[in-house]
Amino acid sequence: MVSGITFHGFEMDVEYRYMYKKEDQRYPLLLEVLTEGEVTLYADVNSSSMILVPGFASNSFSLTSYQLPETTKLYVNRRSEFVIYSLQGGFKRKVRTYFTDCPQLLEKVNNNEFGRPQIIELVNYYNDYCTDWQESKN
Repeated sequence: MVSGITFHGFEMDVEYRYMYKKEDQRYPLLLEVLTEGEVTLYADVNSSSMILVPGFASNSFSLTSYQLPETTKLYVNRRSEFVIYSLQGGFKRKVRTYFTDCPQLLEKVNNNEFGRPQIIELVNYYNDYCTDWQESKN
């Protein structure tokens, strides 16, 4: 079974993996790997696209085009987890729920040092500092 795809480009490689959502484990999603470690961050990117809407203007048929925006849904999972956890809707609340084992990261989230625009830095911080914290705690 194929677990993912890697595209090799001139400047960088882009890796995609098939992952299952906790809510729906029937069909996997093909997600881009943004950063990897004890916690891996994934993105489901829907590129912008154009749709054509038929209409009538001045007794003639016309097509009007609309540009749909690009959307990105973010997911995380730990190495020990089989499914991904969505960070959509209530971002800070979901980060606080998922990363409860790292008080120093939660403090940075509460102080607005980390938000959705800094999600890669947030996950890298967790992987660099909080996994060591967990190991030294035991």
